[in-house]
Amino acid sequence: MSSGRTGLTHPIEISTASTETTIQIQDDYDEFKKAEEIFIALDLPKYTRFYRTCISTLKGASIMA
Repeated sequence: MSSGRTGLTHPIEISTASTETTIQIQDDYDEFKKAEEIFIALDLPKYTRFYRTCISTLKGASIMA
């Protein structure tokens, strides 16, 4: 049973990130890297729950920003 609907096309919408969004992402990354460098310079013991929590929070904040 043929419906007679051959050759139908569906529009495809392609969107890209705006320049503002790209710049904001880069700014957020740059701020994270600065904070990470400062934190690492404190020379805290790396194998502690405090250290891992701080690094995890920094990474989470950079993703959510």
